[in-house]
Amino acid sequence: KLTAGLGAAGLGAACLYTASLDPSEGGVYPLCPLRALTGTDCALCGGLRATHAMLNLDMERAAGHNILVLAAAPLVAYAMLQWFLVPWGVRLPKLPTRPWMVPVLVGVLVVFSVVRNLPWGPGPWLYSGS
Repeated sequence: KLTAGLGAAGLGAACLYTASLDPSEGGVYPLCPLRALTGTDCALCGGLRATHAMLNLDMERAAGHNILVLAAAPLVAYAMLQWFLVPWGVRLPKLPTRPWMVPVLVGVLVVFSVVRNLPWGPGPWLYSGS
């Protein structure tokens, strides 16, 4: 119970910090190493800014920074809630998983990374906006 409680407290503190300090202002968060070296967006670029926007209930802005982070947020939140509740004997229904899901997820991340850096088509819309 202590580990889950400390984890929940740490997550809560991280959320409060991220909600209160806008990553778009710069200076308080690390840069993406790929972005710093190459100038291109990886699949997670804009994720911290998207998280800040979501925590401030600005879903349109979150989607503009990283649509994948916005789409994955409910699944991540549910999985974390499952983990935090286990020590108290609360078992939520498990999310369905299949062996093919990992390679599909990796493929989605790779394709998203490539497409969001294209200067035409959906590329400019998927760019992290930084």
